Amino acid sequence: LLGLASSSLAVAMFGLVNFGMALAARFLWGLLSGNMAMAKTYLSEICDDSNQARAFSLLGICAGLGRLLSVSVGGFLSQPALKYPSFENRFFCRFPFFLPCLISMILGIAGFVVAWFFLIETRKQEKTTGGPKENGTAKFLKISENEDLSVQVQVVVSASKPSSPAFHSV
Repeated sequence: LLGLASSSLAVAMFGLVNFGMALAARFLWGLLSGNMAMAKTYLSEICDDSNQARAFSLLGICAGLGRLLSVSVGGFLSQPALKYPSFENRFFCRFPFFLPCLISMILGIAGFVVAWFFLIETRKQEKTTGGPKENGTAKFLKISENEDLSVQVQVVVSASKPSSPAFHSV
C-alpha cells in the first residue's frame, strides 16, 4: 500500500515540476515503489501449484500491456493546451505533461483504495501472551488462527537457564 501511495504522489509531482525536480521525483518514484515485487509475493502466497504458472504469466502479460499502452495514452494526453481547445488555459500551458500524470495518479489512488478495502491478508496472525513464572519456568499462550478460521491455543513452557559458567560445570 505504501508503494501505491508513494507512486501516486511521485507521478503527480513529476508532472508539476521543472526538469531537475522531475528527475528527483522519478528517482523517488522508483525508490519507494516495489509494487511488482509485492504483487509477485502476494501471488506466490495465494496460489497453489495448480494455478501458480497461470497467475504469474497473467501478471507478466498485464505488466507488458501496461507498459505498451501507457506510452500511447501518455503521448495522446500530453500537451493538451496545444491539441485540445478546451484545455487552453495557463495551467496546462505551464505544465504540459500534467494531464497524463494526473490520470496515472487517479489510477494509482483507485488501486490504493481497492487494495485497502478488498485485499486480504495472507499471513496467519499469531499472538503470544505472557503467563506467570513458576519455579523458573515461564508459561506462554500461543494463539494462532487457522485457514478455516478456527483458533488454536497452545501452552508453551520454557525453562529459564542461568547463563553463569557455574551452571555448566559438573
